[in-house]
Amino acid sequence: MSVGKVRTGILLILVGVFLLLNTLDVVSVSLWENLLVFWPIFLIAIGIEKIFSSSENMKPLAYLSPLLIVATFAYVVVADPTGGSSWSHSDSDSSPDIMNWGASANPSVQQVRLKVDFGGGRLTIAGGAAPGLLVDGRFQHRGRKPRITTEHEGSTLRVVLSQPSNRGHISIGSGHDRERWNVRVCDTVPLDLNVEAGGSLVRLNLADVLLQKLDLSSGAADVDLVLGDKSPRVECNVDCGAASVDMTIPAGAGLRLTREIAAGSLSTGGISLVKQGDYQETPGFETKAVQITMSIEAGVSSLRLHQAESPASSGSI
Repeated sequence: MSVGKVRTGILLILVGVFLLLNTLDVVSVSLWENLLVFWPIFLIAIGIEKIFSSSENMKPLAYLSPLLIVATFAYVVVADPTGGSSWSHSDSDSSPDIMNWGASANPSVQQVRLKVDFGGGRLTIAGGAAPGLLVDGRFQHRGRKPRITTEHEGSTLRVVLSQPSNRGHISIGSGHDRERWNVRVCDTVPLDLNVEAGGSLVRLNLADVLLQKLDLSSGAADVDLVLGDKSPRVECNVDCGAASVDMTIPAGAGLRLTREIAAGSLSTGGISLVKQGDYQETPGFETKAVQITMSIEAGVSSLRLHQAESPASSGSI
């Protein structure tokens, strides 16, 4: 068998195994960026093959080519080139790291703008922040800690919570159990919320929050969104790819809906909507005490709208 066929076969097997394990959620891996860093190794491997394959006496050395490729994969997987350990187990014998954090209340803060960038795992955002805090969180993570930045701009507090990219990091276990974020916001300060979620379980219980604006962007996520009646005007923008999204609006609220759905489906759950030009709205929208303006852009997604039976029931997930 030629060295080139051995090299190509090994490369295909390695790539196939990692893709399969990632698809089955046996491992969570983002090592492709690191592999791209080491792409010259593949040129070196081909060069070794070409040089030593031409000589019968030196031909055994040509098998260094596939060995070099295997060694490169092993290095990227086992040794994190960005620093730190790149292999973490999430079985019953390994406890996750827990991080608690909070942003203290300030009388000068009249609005909170919260951005959450969450790649994968289980994310919950709700009201009920601890006394004396505007935002708090409990972060269960396996790998690098969440990145948190806060900035005061006049009367506005900007908070960014982001999940670091664990390049070259592999975790064994259920994807939704590896990362669990529970974020709570103050019920008495107006909130602008921006959530970017990848392959995640996302629970947004915003029934008791003074929500003014929500921007929700999701990939292959499972999203459960509950809106409340604490704010008279709510703007909600949903942009999802291959996601499953359940949205509940409070009883008696008016809904103005603009939608652009490619190959997905939208169920309005019995909510009466009247077409008005480019949008649809509930009858008497302008007279409602709570008015929700919602824009939905979706690909191959399943979206379901519900209206809570009573204001009290809107706060449950």
